[in-house]
Amino acid sequence: MNADNLASMLVFFIYDEPFKMKLKIVNDSLFNQQAEAIILSIDGYGAGMGGRAARKFEALYPELWKTVESKINYPIKPGNFYVGMLPVPAPYQYIYLASVLSHLPTPSEIPDPLIFNRAFLQIIHDAAHKNLSSIITGLPTGGWRNDPLNSFIGLSEVIDKSIGFTRKMELILCILEPDICEKIVRYAKNTGYVLY
Repeated sequence: MNADNLASMLVFFIYDEPFKMKLKIVNDSLFNQQAEAIILSIDGYGAGMGGRAARKFEALYPELWKTVESKINYPIKPGNFYVGMLPVPAPYQYIYLASVLSHLPTPSEIPDPLIFNRAFLQIIHDAAHKNLSSIITGLPTGGWRNDPLNSFIGLSEVIDKSIGFTRKMELILCILEPDICEKIVRYAKNTGYVLY
């Protein structure tokens, strides 16, 4: 499979264990896919410090973003999150803002890679508690400028830790860059994800 072919198709993976969350990997924008909830990365230090996808959400839905940000009590500690229910006809039922980025050189009590794991695991727990069947996110590489493969490994660890309570949930992982998507797909296939 080359990058040109990959860019024009959706790539689906479902973890080959009945009690784990389904994982769908897509070479596409977050905002072209449908899900009940979206996870966006932010720097929880204050308003206006969202990651690339959060800034794109703000550009697409400025009034919605303004409403969401007005309800947040900043700061959100690294490794924590904010969840808001979005009004109809918003494209998602819930928005999760994961405080995993750091634009300022402020020390954290948690090592950077664990910040992501902690925030995303809490979000997955919350989504399962809300009985959500689908949640969408991009590959979180920002903040500490994590390597995409390491980011995917971290996401896999979150899926492993969520075993049992998320078997009815699908996580849609969107990766814009065809070469990175192909690399993640290759790694996923080699570590037990099954292509459908």
